[in-house]
Amino acid sequence: MNDWLTTLTDPVFFTVLADETTDISCQEQLSLCARFVGDDFSVEEYFLKFVPVTDLSGKELASTVLKNLSQIGIDVSKMRGQGYDGAAAMSGRLNGAQVHIREVIPTALYVHCAAHSLNLAVSNSCSLSSIRNCMGTIASVYNFFNTPKRQNVLRKAIVEVLPASGSQKLVQVCATRWVDRHESVSVFSSLQDAVVEALAEISSWPEKETSSRAVQLLSALRQSEFCIARLVLKKVFDYSVVLCKILQRRSIDLYEAVNTAEDIISEMKSLRQNAECEFHELFVSAQETAQNQGFSLDMPRLTPRQINRCNVAAATNEEFFRVGIFILFLDSFIANLESRFTAHKSIIGGLQCLFPADPTVGPTTKQIQSIKILGGFYKEDLTKPLEELVPELRLWYRKLSRLNASERPTDVLGCIKSCCFDAFPNIFTLLHIFLTLPVTTCTSERYFSTLRRLKTYLRSTTSDTRMNGLALLSIYRNYTPSPEQIITGYVRHPTGV
Repeated sequence: MNDWLTTLTDPVFFTVLADETTDISCQEQLSLCARFVGDDFSVEEYFLKFVPVTDLSGKELASTVLKNLSQIGIDVSKMRGQGYDGAAAMSGRLNGAQVHIREVIPTALYVHCAAHSLNLAVSNSCSLSSIRNCMGTIASVYNFFNTPKRQNVLRKAIVEVLPASGSQKLVQVCATRWVDRHESVSVFSSLQDAVVEALAEISSWPEKETSSRAVQLLSALRQSEFCIARLVLKKVFDYSVVLCKILQRRSIDLYEAVNTAEDIISEMKSLRQNAECEFHELFVSAQETAQNQGFSLDMPRLTPRQINRCNVAAATNEEFFRVGIFILFLDSFIANLESRFTAHKSIIGGLQCLFPADPTVGPTTKQIQSIKILGGFYKEDLTKPLEELVPELRLWYRKLSRLNASERPTDVLGCIKSCCFDAFPNIFTLLHIFLTLPVTTCTSERYFSTLRRLKTYLRSTTSDTRMNGLALLSIYRNYTPSPEQIITGYVRHPTGV
């Protein structure tokens, strides 16, 4: 038995991570993973098994999760978090799997995958017509060049026009790979001059269908709305990609994720407040691009009544695009981020009292009230009486106040390393639970690629036991068990289950 599984089957707190996909045989497979804190306070997220499911109701999914965790040998009573996407079957407030699990384990908090929350915020923000059309044009350009002959033309254009470019091809606008969505806009922006040159060459080909499509795309790239929307997208995505990459880390905790999201929201609000100055730089850059490509930035004709496109009354072209694209997109993006991460912020609300901004002033009345509520919620997990929690918090603040500002921990992992269990047993337990809470389901989704490699068209009827065995061998290929561990595993599970 693996060392990590031995640790997980010990009485420690853990979080279950799950996501679902369909394999090659049209069988629904649930990727089951666990997140827990290792002996050295490192955050670990490990794959457990693929579970075939036929009933996708919330109650049946909850029963499947609890049953399979118990079969592995994990004490489900130590579950303190549930990490799923926003599908109703998993996250539903009335009949979702998370509700049924909380009926059995009330302290198993559900956390909506933060990466999905960010992706939904980006998707909803891009529903603005000008932004949506810009993303669609970028996707169409990628699809157009996604053939060997046209790709070769683009590659030659990159060498001639942009010899110092580090990118040699466009990136697909992927709906599920969140980093790729940001990267596609960034790469397209850096290669646009070469793309225009390649489209101009292809438009002169004798092939009617190909050349006419190249002319259409070339015309779309020379639209004022597209030129402005692309720069606005690039500007905003340069901020959101930071959160997107941070959320891919296994060691990230919920406190860091929420703080990073709030930092990005603050930066977006700063851009919004200084919209005139910030957009002027973008507009100047757009004018240079338009001049190089032989077109001018003109606002469309205004009409008395228009609902299908921007129809803002403006004195200048710059004002029209600033109000109609830049400000509208910023407002939508800020609103979506705030609404999507409100639930995450409420989850850590009580736990934030463990991270004082200024511990020298001591815990406030609100912080003391929060720690009392938190202690009551986790009273079964605390090793000392609840009455000792407030004195512990006061002493914890005094300990932090003695540290220099540079030495003072700023995240959950730093706090738990600084917290002595013998001196602060209740604080240590709460920090342990906090570090265990899920942030994303990225770990569950990473192993879908393993499933696609194992269960193929030629091996579509492989048994679940064999598939899980091969999956574990593939995922933990760097782990070499000793003969004693193998014998111990067979003794504990003689049937191999």
